Amino acid sequence: MCIYPYKASKVQCNESIVLSHLHPHATISSPGFPRPYPDDVHCITEIRAPPAHTIRLHFEELLTEHEPQ
Repeated sequence: MCIYPYKASKVQCNESIVLSHLHPHATISSPGFPRPYPDDVHCITEIRAPPAHTIRLHFEELLTEHEPQ
């Protein structure tokens, strides 16, 4: 297995997702997935849904930086 190093300044990961009646689902993944989450990177994903709707998150896998594999 080959893991490529990340440079925090080159990682593009902040995004905004707007859910709607026509697009009620979205998939979110970390930069470089399925490779490990890069160290020293702060990613923010904003998720918005129509009024009176609930946002439900389902995690298939959740690893954070410095966590052993």
